[in-house]
Parts: sequence; C-alpha cells; structure tokens
Amino acid sequence: MIKYYLKASRWSLLSLLFVFPWFIYRLIFRTLMNWNVPENLSQYEKVIGVFFIYLLFVLFLAAISAWYWSVAIGLRKEIPEHIRPSTKIFKTAYIIFFSYLTLMLLSTFGFFVNDITPGYILFVSDILIQLLVTAAYFYTIYFVAKTIKTAERQEMVKFSAFAGEFFLLMIYIIGIGFLQPKINKLANQEQEGSLEEE
Repeated sequence: MIKYYLKASRWSLLSLLFVFPWFIYRLIFRTLMNWNVPENLSQYEKVIGVFFIYLLFVLFLAAISAWYWSVAIGLRKEIPEHIRPSTKIFKTAYIIFFSYLTLMLLSTFGFFVNDITPGYILFVSDILIQLLVTAAYFYTIYFVAKTIKTAERQEMVKFSAFAGEFFLLMIYIIGIGFLQPKINKLANQEQEGSLEEE
C-alpha cells in the first residue's frame, strides 16, 4: 500500500480520494431519496441509509489517512538516521484519530437502531475528546509535512520551512496536486539509490 501511494499519480489519487467517493455518495443519497419521503422512511431504511453514508465518510477519511501514513512512513526511509524523527507520537495520534472515527460510526448506528435520545451519546461529542482528536489530526498533518520537507532537504527543518506543505495537506484536494509530484520524485530517488547499491 505504501509503494502505491508514494508512486501514484496526482490524478489517480484525486480520483480515489475525491471523485469516486463523491459519486458513491450521490448514488446512495439519490437511492435514499427515491425510497420514500424522508418522514415516511421506516426505522430500517433510516438505519441502512445513515449507516452507509457514515461508512462512506469513514472509508473516505481512511483513504486520506492511509495516504498520510504512507507518506510519513515511506519517506522516512529517505531521511538520514541521525535526523530521522521518531514515529511514536505520530502512531499514537493516528490511532486516536481512527478510533474516534470508528466510535462515531458505531454510536451513530446505535443511535438510530435503538432510537436513543441525543443526550445518551454526549460522551462521544464531549469537548475534551473533540480537542484530543483535533490535536491528533493536526499532529498527523504536522508530522507528514515535516517528513516531506526533511526528506527533500536532508536536514532538520523548522515549521517555517514546511508551513506550505502543512497548509496544502489541510486542503488536500488542492494539496495533492502540488505535493504528489514531489513525493513521486522522492520515492523514485529511493528506488534509484537501492538499485545503485545492488
């Protein structure tokens, strides 16, 4: 998976991360609207519809997160060992973010199945959890941006050096178009280096 993301073209990534999910979402949404008038939907239809929309949302974020993971872990090999950043905090932040997505999917499903009042699921949207997840997400982007710039420059970098990459990762639809060619180039350098060693 890591090699695919590192060597994929910007257009194939945009198709995977944006165009394909958008078409699937439209298909599900239209199907739900054609079933019945929303207020006449049965409990089963509500559960199925909402579950698939949330599942698509989670899969969409999973694909983007897999790209972040592939760039951070894949390009890390390009960085000299003495300046190579530790991945412990990155992996922890990644797990927190993904656990939250899974919990949101399951709690939404439970909310519709059991017809639970919103007050019952307040633990999911608790402000401390929201802040933790937001911090985990921003740290993930921070680490990926730093890895890209460190692999490119082959030296320790400050935030001011990779702020551009950081903000491009936040607006990934535009960011992928600018960053993926650079990532492809760095991944190809790694392959050329390994061939020379052989």
